[in-house]
Amino acid sequence: MVPEGWSRVGIEALFKRLRVTQVYDKKMASDTGSVRILDQSANGHIGYHNNDPDFRADIDHPLVTFANHTCAVRLMKVSFSVIQNVFTLEANPDVDRWFLFYTLDGAVQQQGYRGHWPEVKRLQFLKPPLPEQKKIATILGSVDKAIQATQAVIDQTRKVKQGLLQQLLTRGIGHTRFKQTEIGEIPEEWEVVQVGDIADVIDPQPDHRTPPQVEIGIPYVGMGDIKKDGSIDFCKARVVSPAVLEKQIKSFAIHQGAFVFGKIGTIGNPAILPESRHFALSANVVLITSDNLSIAEFLLPIMQSPLIDSQVHQQINTTSQPALGIKKVRKFYIPMPSTQELQMITRFFCLLDDSIAEQSKNLDHLISCKSGLMQDLLTGRVRVGTLNTAQKAI
Repeated sequence: MVPEGWSRVGIEALFKRLRVTQVYDKKMASDTGSVRILDQSANGHIGYHNNDPDFRADIDHPLVTFANHTCAVRLMKVSFSVIQNVFTLEANPDVDRWFLFYTLDGAVQQQGYRGHWPEVKRLQFLKPPLPEQKKIATILGSVDKAIQATQAVIDQTRKVKQGLLQQLLTRGIGHTRFKQTEIGEIPEEWEVVQVGDIADVIDPQPDHRTPPQVEIGIPYVGMGDIKKDGSIDFCKARVVSPAVLEKQIKSFAIHQGAFVFGKIGTIGNPAILPESRHFALSANVVLITSDNLSIAEFLLPIMQSPLIDSQVHQQINTTSQPALGIKKVRKFYIPMPSTQELQMITRFFCLLDDSIAEQSKNLDHLISCKSGLMQDLLTGRVRVGTLNTAQKAI
């Protein structure tokens, strides 16, 4: 159903595709330059050049790009050039440029790495009058700004955590005397121990046989199920028989604060496990757990640190698929402060992790709100009579 005052149109009523004079490739790109060369990802590029840009854009006259193979849509507010299969689109005079971006974003879903432009050409869109387009774009833009600001807080907190990690794990709190060790300089009062000395490092699938997949069962968590933020995507994990979990429950315990560490394919990338045990662990991870919560909470940031990264690089087997034996994980060297100082350091990291988790929840909420608003506003299900009224709906 077409809302009153709107029209259903094809792409020719929204934009024109601009011709490109020079298609760039990796050989033509430099690490530095004045003009960015866009790739087919959502925000990446292959490099730069110093020639005239193929497309001129600015904050007042942005251009939309569509990646033919990945369906990534961008709104470019600076001049740029492109690789093959990145198409540049200019809004028609009666179409708001930001509205065009939101209309196309997500209009086509990627189905394999192939050309999707023919599908775009067949699409039909709902087109409101220009004043209503501008209001819709303003509302969605305000949510995008909130999303970007929240993401910036998360990124900054992670940077602070990394800086504190390096400082606290090498200098401690309030120390003035230091000593040289196999892992570098640490406070005199500290010791150097191995991970296996203070925690259980367990191979959850010692026979290294992957259980058959079943239709109804429990998640079988491997490194491929760990997202960039360190959380675990149980929905996409392989599904195996509950008998796999029952066997693991008989073999080992998972204590609060336990986490997994990749040992095959993806090395490292620790991810904390939930307390409820409704999943089995894959053979490509090791489980690191301790019945002392302070030890587990201290170990997690250490296993995320450059200290462990450097030991991984020294030990890793790169003859084929990267692999790291469980005995090597147990023998990783780490600094060990006193119990009181360990708890103080852990408290710092827990506060930062809590802040990141809270901001991540806010981010998820904003992304969900934006998705709902796009459904409502771009279909005319909710009309924007005035900007203030619409903003209250956010």
